[in-house]
Amino acid sequence: MNETKKRKEWIKNFAIIFLAILLVLTFCSNTIMNYSLPEVAAQYCYSGEITNKVRGNGTVEAEDPYKVIFKQSRKVDSVVARVGDMVEKGDVLFKLEAGDSEELKELKKQLEEYLIKNELSDAYAGVVDGKKDSDFEANLEKVKAARKKVENLEKAVANTEAALEKFKNGTAEQYAEYKALADAKATKQAWDTQHGYNSTNLEAAKTTFNYDTLKSAYDVALNDYNMAKADYDAKLADYNAKVAAEATALAEKQAAQDAVDAATAAAVAAGGSFDPTNVPEHQALQDTLDAKTTAYNNANSAKSSAETAKNTAQGTMNSKKNDLDTATANFKVAENGVASYMTAYNTSTAKTAEMERAVADAEKAIENKTAALQKQVDSNKKALEDANTELTRLVSDVEVLAPILQKIKDLESEGGELTITAPVSGTVLSLNYAAGQTIETGAEVASIQVAGRGYTMSLTVPSEKAALVAIGDEAEISNSWWYVNVHARVKSIKNNPQNPGKEKIILFELEGDVSAGQSLSVTVGQRTATYDTIVPSSAIRSDDNGKFVLRVNTKSTPLGNRFIAERVDVTVLAEDETRTAVSGEFTGWDYIITTVTKPVEDGQQVRLKD
Repeated sequence: MNETKKRKEWIKNFAIIFLAILLVLTFCSNTIMNYSLPEVAAQYCYSGEITNKVRGNGTVEAEDPYKVIFKQSRKVDSVVARVGDMVEKGDVLFKLEAGDSEELKELKKQLEEYLIKNELSDAYAGVVDGKKDSDFEANLEKVKAARKKVENLEKAVANTEAALEKFKNGTAEQYAEYKALADAKATKQAWDTQHGYNSTNLEAAKTTFNYDTLKSAYDVALNDYNMAKADYDAKLADYNAKVAAEATALAEKQAAQDAVDAATAAAVAAGGSFDPTNVPEHQALQDTLDAKTTAYNNANSAKSSAETAKNTAQGTMNSKKNDLDTATANFKVAENGVASYMTAYNTSTAKTAEMERAVADAEKAIENKTAALQKQVDSNKKALEDANTELTRLVSDVEVLAPILQKIKDLESEGGELTITAPVSGTVLSLNYAAGQTIETGAEVASIQVAGRGYTMSLTVPSEKAALVAIGDEAEISNSWWYVNVHARVKSIKNNPQNPGKEKIILFELEGDVSAGQSLSVTVGQRTATYDTIVPSSAIRSDDNGKFVLRVNTKSTPLGNRFIAERVDVTVLAEDETRTAVSGEFTGWDYIITTVTKPVEDGQQVRLKD
């Protein structure tokens, strides 16, 4: 019993302690969490005026300085002038060490190596020393003559090709050959129009004489006659066969009759009579006679039928012959008419063929002249090819040596001087080499600001900023206490070729006591306007999506207020040294974050600075 009571007491105490701890943590959790949040400072946005200006730093540059270029590679012995010195044209800038330049040494080395390598030292004796012997000069003249010949032949090829192309596209007004062709075609066209006969005309003639209809009627009549004649011939042959068959049957019947008559006479002579009924021999003779009589009668009947058929066929044949004679006569008239036309057609065809030959002859004349011009072009091209071959043969060692010798001559004439002098009067802006250094070929050794020419400075600004500036605007020098009597004026405003459309380059012309290389801070273009929303410039942030500010939103909870950062995208309208005018989705007196102790993102809870 006591143990049960103690257990209940222990459970009650544990629950009380747990609830107390839970209550303490609940009240303290807000404070603990606040210390883990980013601490931010914020200000209310407001409306007001901002004076927008263009500010920037630039480096003073000489306007179009004169660059001193030295063509050879020589070692500097000493530097006479100093940067900032005023020099006159001809004043010494550098002194050079004596001796050939590196280029001249290299050229002489190349020349000697080439002569030795190609075993030309004896043939071109004295060339290394810059003396060209007679053989060398003679070969040079041959090369020049060969080149001249090639040039002339190239012109000849071009001229003949132009003549060929012009003739190919020629007209009757330009060339007799094309006029002859045009005349021949015109003559043929006129003949065809006035006298020409063709297949169309032939068909018209056949229609006029009803040739095809009469020819068809003739063909039908001829076919009908031939069929009727063939039928008659067949019926005549059958009739003749029937006549022969009748004659044969008649002879056989007569022979049977003669046999009966002989038997009758013999019976009578014997005192009796011809008795077919009782005498078998007589019966046989009588049966033969009866059969032959029947056969004869049949043959006679067949002959009569064949004769009737023959006569009918003959009548039909005679009728078809009359039809054929009529069709033949009619067709003969049409045939004679068309034959008369065919004579004219053949005559016209012969005349047309003659005119076509004239056209062909004119075309052949053009082909022949084209071929002749092409032959001339080919001949000139062959001569040009031969001339190029000859030129290639001549252009060997001479052509290799000539430019080397010319360069040596030029460098020797230029390299006699031991100084580099100022080519113009002005102020020395730069000296790019020191004593002991070797000047590179074609290098800029110095630059001089020509007397009378000024200085410039440029700023690269966004296009919307450049809109605040106009050509002729005076700029304010920020550190003017240092640069006394220095004035800057906008000379030009141009697109930045590296970022066209988005940036402009503002060029200032400078007056006063400045020199190239100095840095100036300028302010130019002043525009004042009233804006609805102004925030501290430190509140403006940007990322890949553009510029924005973070607004503080308050959220009430049972444990107190919580502060949430909300992103508001903005467009910058104007700015000065500390403030920026913006536009965006603002509600009025928004509380805008200006500084933070750690990065803050949209929707993140923050802690306000006390």
